[in-house]
Amino acid sequence: MKEEQAYKTIKNMIVQGKFTMQESISINGLAEEMNMSRTPVHKALAQLEREGYTTITPQVGVFVRRPEPSRSAS
Repeated sequence: MKEEQAYKTIKNMIVQGKFTMQESISINGLAEEMNMSRTPVHKALAQLEREGYTTITPQVGVFVRRPEPSRSAS
């Protein structure tokens, strides 16, 4: 499934430091680089946002962020 492939690829890129924190990620650029449409890339980035790896701001862009170790720890 392309969405899963995109998810794994982008997550690896973030974890390996290909993007710096707060760097803007180009959905079009990633889609072209991975030879797939924008839809699976966007869905993968949305999943990464739920996991704390990205922040998606409508009309602005997608940005890399550092995941919080644990949200339940106070």
